[in-house]
Amino acid sequence: MKTYTTDALPNQLTAFLRDYSRVYRAILVDAVNLRLAGERDKSKLNTLLQQAHQINKRHANAAITEADAMITAAQKSRKLHLKQLEGRLKSAREWLKKAEKKLKNARKFYGKKDWQHSKTGCPFPLATFLDTRQTNWQSLRFRLHHKRRYAAHLERQIVALKTSPLRVSVPRNAGVYFVGSKDETLGNQVCQFDGTTLRIRVPNSCVKPVEKC
Repeated sequence: MKTYTTDALPNQLTAFLRDYSRVYRAILVDAVNLRLAGERDKSKLNTLLQQAHQINKRHANAAITEADAMITAAQKSRKLHLKQLEGRLKSAREWLKKAEKKLKNARKFYGKKDWQHSKTGCPFPLATFLDTRQTNWQSLRFRLHHKRRYAAHLERQIVALKTSPLRVSVPRNAGVYFVGSKDETLGNQVCQFDGTTLRIRVPNSCVKPVEKC
């Protein structure tokens, strides 16, 4: 384990951050996948990441913390998406109910023998569009057909979203994340800044690539 600073080795520090970002993404992907696979024991997960990527406990903690945050964000995003789909479905069903009732009442009105002498009139009077030569009833039935298909599509989406496993996207340029603790020196044993100098502890998996730069 080495420590690089901005004063002594600026080029090496830059190279380390570039190389470590690739290593860190691999750690983060493993942390996310293991969490999604059901690994709830943080200590065990930390050990698995240390062994797989030649990193220390603090580096692994950072990846686990970010992985948990990404999973929580994905869960909230799915919940919000599900809420939006259910809202659209509710709106579609309400529209269908009103439109079907409107058409049903109109048929009932024109089914009367003396509808011509009705004092109230038809709630949805039959009319023809001059440009298309179609009636407003035909137009409404056409809209009803497509709204039913739309509602059925939403229902399938909701079922699929509720039953499909959660997926978390880890960006290619994941960056680097260092997590600390209140009981650590300067609040963080891996990355420290005293107002002038930035010090970063380098995991073994990044020492050789950095020294070559």
